[in-house]
Amino acid sequence: MSAGSAQKRYARAVRTVLPFLFVLPGCSWLTAEAPFEVPAAWSQQVLDGDDYRGISGLATHSGGSLWAVPERQPYLVRIDPDAGAFRERRLLHGVPAGLDTEAVAFSSDGTLFFGTESPDAERTHDVLLQATEAGNELKVTGSLPVPFADLGVSPERNRGVEGVCVTDGWLAASTEVVVTEDGKRWTPIAVRDPAGTAWRLTRLQLTSDAGKVAALDCRLEDGTLVLTAIERHFKVVRVVEARLPVLEASLPERIGATILVDLGEQTRGHLPNFEGLAVTPTKLWLISDNDYGGRISETVLVGIPREP
Repeated sequence: MSAGSAQKRYARAVRTVLPFLFVLPGCSWLTAEAPFEVPAAWSQQVLDGDDYRGISGLATHSGGSLWAVPERQPYLVRIDPDAGAFRERRLLHGVPAGLDTEAVAFSSDGTLFFGTESPDAERTHDVLLQATEAGNELKVTGSLPVPFADLGVSPERNRGVEGVCVTDGWLAASTEVVVTEDGKRWTPIAVRDPAGTAWRLTRLQLTSDAGKVAALDCRLEDGTLVLTAIERHFKVVRVVEARLPVLEASLPERIGATILVDLGEQTRGHLPNFEGLAVTPTKLWLISDNDYGGRISETVLVGIPREP
């Protein structure tokens, strides 16, 4: 074989194999992902260490501190939002075997709510775990079922309560399951009033062709529950907002959403897998899950300025 023929064969082999080197799952050392960059007015911190592995939920507590929950580790981590620094870790006791913690919210009476998901495709409901402080630790003291019959959906394996929020006694929970009707995509939102009566249901219209609700926060304004959510799916990451009048006898069957921030349009590079959201008077805080499909990346905390 001539030297020229050998070189041509080598070149063809490289052209054939090279594209696949950048898409092999789980092989981060082969991928060519551009670093994630945010606008100058935003803040961005990389959180190092095993305490931040697999973070799936984020919430604010007294004093504006941020607390994050990993999906498969029984604890909460407190983060300094200004420095992105670890402050403390609190163990969470009593999470039932087989449940992942996907979301967290603090109520004014000290109760914590955790959204969960399960691999059981035959279950009749998802579960919100209720926990209270026990010294410097947390203990699960009860659970609140979210029946699929109330949500109007069928169970899916590892598709559970991805968002939960509490404000002024109102409790809201969102599922990762998507309903398609009339050519539009909707996610069920279950709402419970301060008296603790039965769940009431509405459906939030999604703004993209692929995104699902990954996190939820809320506040009450003049009888309206203002819902803020992350809608995301790989290349789609949006923060959306919807307004739900909750003092009426019945909730509207469907509500639309407004896009507050489209990270796909306003950032550069590879989008992290944002799964946690907390809203403060001055910022939207987003935190990423760095453990997806066996692939480990950086945990990123982003602060986006907002109007009070």
